[in-house]
Amino acid sequence: FVFETDISSAFVPIGKPISNLKCVVWQENGQFAEVGKSGELLIAGPSVFNGYFQDEEKTCAAIYTDVTGQKYYRTGDLVQIMVDGNLYFLGRIDNQIKLNGYRVDLNSIGSTAESLATVVRAECFFHEDTRQLILFYKTTDPSIEARIRQHLSVVLPAYMVPERYQLLDQFPFTNN
Repeated sequence: FVFETDISSAFVPIGKPISNLKCVVWQENGQFAEVGKSGELLIAGPSVFNGYFQDEEKTCAAIYTDVTGQKYYRTGDLVQIMVDGNLYFLGRIDNQIKLNGYRVDLNSIGSTAESLATVVRAECFFHEDTRQLILFYKTTDPSIEARIRQHLSVVLPAYMVPERYQLLDQFPFTNN
């Protein structure tokens, strides 16, 4: 991406695509977004990969092919197109974060904890202020925390193992 330094704004843009890349913003309704609208950033060009090795399901989820046959990589980044063509990062459309340079899928951490028989439910959250992963869990065995830690440290890469664990009697729900 190319970033022009003479932009005066309260937000820092991602920039504009370099000459050999095409970036579009795709809305949930399946249409490409116009200026001022937001959606998922899709990238096309010679440097975009053809898919995941021997993983057709993951490839299908990551690649969008338009009616002309052009393939786009679905970044998972939520962006907005500005009048000057710059893209502004608004967040993620999924439950992934960047932690120490690694992409971390919070849902997969919870699912891995839930693979233990006595874990009824588990959700992992990222605490921005402390930059820590926190696993909240409900279980039929209140003494399982050490086993959860051990299981996650064996199954997951070290950067995905939560630093903090919190046993809950019940997960909170909102009225709506």
